[in-house]
Amino acid sequence: MKYFFQISYRGTNYHGWQRQLSAISVQQVIEDTMSKVLRQDIIVTGCGRTDTGVHASQYFFDTVIQEYPEYDLVWRLNKVLPDDISILSVIPVEIKTHARYDAISRSYAYYFHTQKNPFVALTSTLVDHDNLGVEMMQAALDLIMENNDFRSFCKTPDHHNTTVCHITYAQLSQVDKRRFKIDITANRYLRSMIRIIAHRVIEVGSGKLSLSKLRDYFNKGNDTEQIVMAPPQGLFLTDVVYPFDTA
Repeated sequence: MKYFFQISYRGTNYHGWQRQLSAISVQQVIEDTMSKVLRQDIIVTGCGRTDTGVHASQYFFDTVIQEYPEYDLVWRLNKVLPDDISILSVIPVEIKTHARYDAISRSYAYYFHTQKNPFVALTSTLVDHDNLGVEMMQAALDLIMENNDFRSFCKTPDHHNTTVCHITYAQLSQVDKRRFKIDITANRYLRSMIRIIAHRVIEVGSGKLSLSKLRDYFNKGNDTEQIVMAPPQGLFLTDVVYPFDTA
């Protein structure tokens, strides 16, 4: 039978979700741990990729388990997995259900702070600027929401069949006096799209990038300009929505 597993992880120690040939990933740790606990070969399919150092407060993967154990599998796996990976729940699903392709939206949060803080350094990005323009950053997000072709917000646009993405929510909020968060929800994303958006929004807030220049990225592209991404540690996958109940 097939199951959806809801998990969370801090990506600091991993080279992203996807299994790598020469580096440790979240997928590898989960597959190896589940195979040992269940005493059967386990292969999992994730709801998407995350970059090296990126986190997930909600992530889903699917897998087939031939004989589901009678003991509490969530408890058993959490006892064995490292502290930076947690199993939250297990949901039985139809065999044709797919963690990646059946998702109808995904939400990300990007955290950044303006004063050096050792307690958030692994999960937030330090922006060395004392007086960010909050209203300008929200205006930048509003402008981004008005567009749907994100070719100029992707490291490898030609690797995608289409660069059209529909962003349904883009909001800046202030977590505390010196910490901020960008929340974005869309039906799909391009490679590194959120980190590129975050970098450009922060550049607008610090006065290094104008709204007219940001608009030009949609109208004229940026083929002659090197694309810069915000650092990975501030990025979280926070919500994955399916057309069925995953609570």
